[in-house]
Amino acid sequence: MGEPWAAVEAFLAFVLRTEPTTRGDWPELVLLLDGLAMARHVCPAPHCPEGGQGDEDDHAAANSDCSSLRAVIGPRFPDFGYYHVVSPLVDGDLDMEQTPRLGDAIDDLADIAVELQQALWFRQHRGDSVGAALLAWAFDVHWGQHLRDLQGYLRCRLRG
Repeated sequence: MGEPWAAVEAFLAFVLRTEPTTRGDWPELVLLLDGLAMARHVCPAPHCPEGGQGDEDDHAAANSDCSSLRAVIGPRFPDFGYYHVVSPLVDGDLDMEQTPRLGDAIDDLADIAVELQQALWFRQHRGDSVGAALLAWAFDVHWGQHLRDLQGYLRCRLRG
């Protein structure tokens, strides 16, 4: 399968363009999200390696401001909005009652972009293996759910 970075960079390039998207651009986003999901599978085990998480200064340097990214991404996706989604299982508890919640497509895009930028920063400053481990770990604990929710949202919007 290769390495994950081409998929990461392609997604970021797409969502950070300046011109607004139209419905005709959405299939490309669907493919890019699929590419990110596949990129997760070429990463190592879903945990940050010992000592590879960096120190507080690393995290401060790597952190992107989600609200700033949201301000950039929001106008690019003028037709995106809120949607209903069922809460994911917590700790694999199949007996837990699933409750509906409100999703936000712009928030999903911004959260994914922030996590991808952080993984790229760690790749550039701590090496490929640390960046890939962080990418996998962050997918499993956070942005992967945003990706899955956004895929469902887009599937419904493209059908309707």
